[in-house]
Amino acid sequence: MQFPKTLFSLSLLFLSYCIAEENGAYASVGFEYSISHAVEHNNPFLNQERIQTISNAQNKIYKLNQVKNEITNMQNTFNYINNALKNNSKLTPTEMQAEQYYLQSTLQNIEKIVTLSGGVASNPQLAQALEKMQEPITNPLEFEENLKNLEVQFAQSQNRMLSSLSSQIAAISNSLNALDPNSYSKNISSMYGVSLSVGYKHFFTKKKIKGFAIICSMTMVTLILVLWATALMV
Repeated sequence: MQFPKTLFSLSLLFLSYCIAEENGAYASVGFEYSISHAVEHNNPFLNQERIQTISNAQNKIYKLNQVKNEITNMQNTFNYINNALKNNSKLTPTEMQAEQYYLQSTLQNIEKIVTLSGGVASNPQLAQALEKMQEPITNPLEFEENLKNLEVQFAQSQNRMLSSLSSQIAAISNSLNALDPNSYSKNISSMYGVSLSVGYKHFFTKKKIKGFAIICSMTMVTLILVLWATALMV
């Protein structure tokens, strides 16, 4: 895909002195000043920082939407754990170990949800119920009571957590919408220096007004002034 580009370039060579006006080799020295100004419009791939900003925002929105799905599906998770507890006596040691791992993963997931949905300050009772579940317990009845309390607190906090996540997603989306689709990048550079040119000159006429020249030029820069001005619409 091509993007419109505007290029302004100006090169000046002055105070130049040339020897060997006859046919043959010659050399010249001079003071040189050049300036270039380039603008490339409507190229979203021109600015890597802009691309990274968009990518990070999209990834964060995706992750927050995943958390929202986990919240809405958490009741199914609690139902599964409760059914496993009812059938605990029928489980093999391997199955019991698997269920224990599933429970720990669920608790870690709830902790992540709380963190991303406003933190402990916004969900104090849920955080307290979660902390109770993570304490060592040997009494099965106490464990079931703590689990039931966690389920209740999660249900009561669900709408608040979903609202927090939706607000975060909306804020990120608004920041993306604020990005200027007509962003551009501009750079201006200028240079001062001394040039040295050598070459071969041959005239076709006796008056030496027509001919050709082969030139090799080298610029020895004594002072370089470069100004980069980038306009980033983000």
